[in-house]
Amino acid sequence: MKRILPALSLVLTAALFFVFVRRFFFLCDDAFISFRYAEHLANGMGLVWNPGERVEGYTNFLWVVLMSVVMRAGLSPEFWSNAIGVACGAALLVLVARRMFDVESEDAHDGAREDTRLSPLLIALLFLAPTLAASRSFAAWNTGGLATMPFALLIYLATERFLAERRNGGAFVFASSLLLAAAALTRPDGILFAALLGVVFLVDIVRRQRTLLSFALWCAPLIVLVGAHFLWRHSYYGYWLPNTFYAKVNGFYPAQSMQYFRLFHADYMAGWFLPFLLLPALLVRSARAVIYTVFVLAYGAYLFYIGGDHFEFRFLVFLFPYAYWLILRGIAVAAEALPARFATGAAGVAALLLFSTTLFGTVRGETSRENTGVANLGVAKQYAERRIREGLLLRENIERGVLPEDAVICVIGAGAVPYYTKWETVDFHGINDERVAHMKLGARGMIAHEKRAPVEYLVQRGVEIFDAVNLLVYPDPGVTARPLPAGSVGRWRSVRLGGDAYLNFLSFLNDEEFADRFGHDHSVARPAR
Repeated sequence: MKRILPALSLVLTAALFFVFVRRFFFLCDDAFISFRYAEHLANGMGLVWNPGERVEGYTNFLWVVLMSVVMRAGLSPEFWSNAIGVACGAALLVLVARRMFDVESEDAHDGAREDTRLSPLLIALLFLAPTLAASRSFAAWNTGGLATMPFALLIYLATERFLAERRNGGAFVFASSLLLAAAALTRPDGILFAALLGVVFLVDIVRRQRTLLSFALWCAPLIVLVGAHFLWRHSYYGYWLPNTFYAKVNGFYPAQSMQYFRLFHADYMAGWFLPFLLLPALLVRSARAVIYTVFVLAYGAYLFYIGGDHFEFRFLVFLFPYAYWLILRGIAVAAEALPARFATGAAGVAALLLFSTTLFGTVRGETSRENTGVANLGVAKQYAERRIREGLLLRENIERGVLPEDAVICVIGAGAVPYYTKWETVDFHGINDERVAHMKLGARGMIAHEKRAPVEYLVQRGVEIFDAVNLLVYPDPGVTARPLPAGSVGRWRSVRLGGDAYLNFLSFLNDEEFADRFGHDHSVARPAR
């Protein structure tokens, strides 16, 4: 039975992973930001958003470099970004599933009672990998074209290696540090996880379990590699932190944080299982339990401070392997306190309930995201597909000579449209714009979209096409039926792209300038609604 049950768990995990990754497969519009940087790097222009303009509008250095290699090889980043993400997610699930087979021996090494009844623990952990695979959020963020799953895999590999190095001892153990350096270069968040493991290392030194020499050797790859990247960033971009930090992270935002975590509970009913999360660190003498708990609490506090994320639970996915292990381990701890004849059954029922609520939340679909600042996955997918269509259509018309090759555009959604058009692009929310990112924040609003470029700055930058309503291609030229955005000083313009498609946008050009750049204006005057 001990062999059959894990085998069934693995089969269920594989089936759920295949079904839900396929169901929630998508390519995020933000992925095209990385693709644009990668394309410029591959073409010898450097890591820039606009040629000749150095702004670090990405937070995934190694991912951008990897996509640049993909492009240099003549391959499609749209395909390979998701292929790599899915492969990393599958590898992560395989590693997580191993907990069913070796957690007992590891707990014994860390000081757990060797004579404890392990059946509740085994039964509980049978549900670990299937619960991850059953999560809509985990499945969706295997895709998206972002570095989400590669980063999650690197952090997990680093943590597992750190635990192995800690058990084996010795001075020359720093593979985990190399993995943490790779994670930190993939996403800056990796520095936080590295710092947390560094604190664990220092505690071991205080307890005379490890030496200062081993700590110095462990720190060396992190200091050299991550430090070198910081120095390069400052010399290349002029700042110690990415431009995205100044644009997106605007201080403590508790109201948005409450929305973010409330929605996660509303989707998966995860809050009901939180009491189990702390039990392993409190009652089991296990380094794994302590490290996992520190990860969840520290990174959770960071997310609470910044307000979570605009995308649905993307950053929480980093914590899934640790949080769900802790909950299931806590369920086993609680069950072991019951009489022997009830322990295994109680653990199985509670673990099944966690799996079922996760699966139900996935199948049922997302709760309402209206006015929450958190993007619905379905909406994000539809938006990206529309922007890809718009970008490809505009590229086609540029090549036909209908649109100028060297236009300057300002976009609200900086992704597929700038990537395909290759136009000089001003990012309205400042993700890829130094001046906007460093503006003083006014009122709080949608997370990561709170800063806005002033109209006078757009005019100064020579913006000819302002995507003022985040929608460029319409089936008719009747854009003047839409009122101007507040504070706008331009006028609506329309250019026929062929067939029933019109490029409709806000422009600051006068009639003569517009005719010189775009030809006839097809706008139709209508009263504003």
